[in-house]
Amino acid sequence: MTTYRERREARAERLRGWADKREAKSSAELARSHELLDPIPFGQPILVGHHSERADRRRRDAAWDALGRSAENAKTAERMSSSADTIEAQADRAIYRDDPDALERLRERIAELEAKRERIKRYNASARKTAPEKPGDLSILTELEREDLLHSCSIGFDNAGAFPRYELENLSGNISRLRKRLELVPVQQANAARDRTITARYAGKCADCGAELERGQTIRYSKQAGARCETPCQRGEAA
Repeated sequence: MTTYRERREARAERLRGWADKREAKSSAELARSHELLDPIPFGQPILVGHHSERADRRRRDAAWDALGRSAENAKTAERMSSSADTIEAQADRAIYRDDPDALERLRERIAELEAKRERIKRYNASARKTAPEKPGDLSILTELEREDLLHSCSIGFDNAGAFPRYELENLSGNISRLRKRLELVPVQQANAARDRTITARYAGKCADCGAELERGQTIRYSKQAGARCETPCQRGEAA
């Protein structure tokens, strides 16, 4: 049984593998372009009317085509690497519902946001007690929060050295969203683990024992465990 996180990580790994292959193709095509052009003296034009004209044109065209393929493969490799970076960055921060520690991480995230909201409230209260040209008690904030405050002030918010109202509204909205997820995750996990007996739409392999499953065959299926044999198999529930 693979989790959504594992599938995303596997996707990133495949993208990096494809990117490596594209980079290799790009290097090979670039080398081919240079190889084709090396026999031609630098700056020498096509000798129109000379017996070598036709072969020279073919050589130059082939070199140009190889250079184009090199650039296209390099661009594709960069796009694939960027997609892999995005997937990995999202996975580092994301909490997926089938993560074994999803509930624990959600509680931790909620606690972090609630603590941040309280720090900002305390800081804003201290800022209201000082003159408009002076900041509040910056020691209340973390280093990152101080940087966020400087950024919000630098882009023209007239907040007298305090965090703008939308900052607290966004935090409260995120806390409310995560609390709802905290309530839903156990239900979603239970539903994902629930077996259904269905007719296989595609051929595949049993997630428990690896046996071949044919299209049209009666199988057991759940979002969490995937497709499996109709009856418990040796490496599955019977093990």
